[in-house]
Amino acid sequence: MDTKKVIIFLFILVVYVNYTNYIQQNSAKLYAIIENLKVKIAQEKEIQKEHPKKEDLSIATEHLMFDGNKFNYSQAMGKLQEIITKSAKKTCSLKKIQWAQTASSTLWYDRLRMNLTLECTPKAFYTFTNKLKEDKKLFIINNFRVLKTRNKEKLYISMQLMAYRKNK
Repeated sequence: MDTKKVIIFLFILVVYVNYTNYIQQNSAKLYAIIENLKVKIAQEKEIQKEHPKKEDLSIATEHLMFDGNKFNYSQAMGKLQEIITKSAKKTCSLKKIQWAQTASSTLWYDRLRMNLTLECTPKAFYTFTNKLKEDKKLFIINNFRVLKTRNKEKLYISMQLMAYRKNK
């Protein structure tokens, strides 16, 4: 008789635990979702009231790209190399820097590619990328590889850095 009571008690306990955890809805979570939806709806209504124009949303490319009227390919690559070496100064040791042979061009801009190899700590690499951002140019990192050096507490970073030059 005692085993029946224990089995019934365990069955009721399992049903109660499953009910409270899986079947019964968490009201606090539902209230949080409702509040989040209200905030998002209010934000969308504010955006729709402003009616932004195409000109307001466009980005001026003269600050993000090298100007084709001022810089030819070699001058733009030299300026890019100068920006990279200035950013790496006192943070990372620049092991190798190599220019791409020619610019990849589309109709109105050229892609300037530079292969880099750096050796630095993770914090120094963070500082390096922040210094790159200070120049306000658009940079894209491709082919990013990181290896840990064997004896030192530094990273060996290999990447391809791309910048852009607006055509004339």
